[in-house]
Amino acid sequence: MIEQLVPFDDLLNHNPFLIDEVRYNLLHRICESEESTCLKTSDGNMIFAQSPGHKAWLWISQQIIGNHKLTYIEELLHYLEGTNLSGVCGDVETAETRTCLRRAAYCSGTYSYGYGILFLS
Repeated sequence: MIEQLVPFDDLLNHNPFLIDEVRYNLLHRICESEESTCLKTSDGNMIFAQSPGHKAWLWISQQIIGNHKLTYIEELLHYLEGTNLSGVCGDVETAETRTCLRRAAYCSGTYSYGYGILFLS
């Protein structure tokens, strides 16, 4: 279930997010802005944050693997239906993540991929 992520949300200060916090530190700043769209799953395994006019950031816990990542992404895309995403920044180190992001982009429209950023159009 997707719900609002609030500034200084407890999720940002607990595992499993803390494992990846250095790479995703910008999420703290994005969530401080009232104008940003900040979401999380109720189980705390996914965070989405986007400030107006910028690419979104997507974090999915390392504990979520394979097709389970796609389930989270599909739920997020359903929640964001009709929202204009110019790109999504996130972890693309594993083939599974790249596959999930590409499949998510396919659901939203066309994409190009490079250097950890997925551009949607």
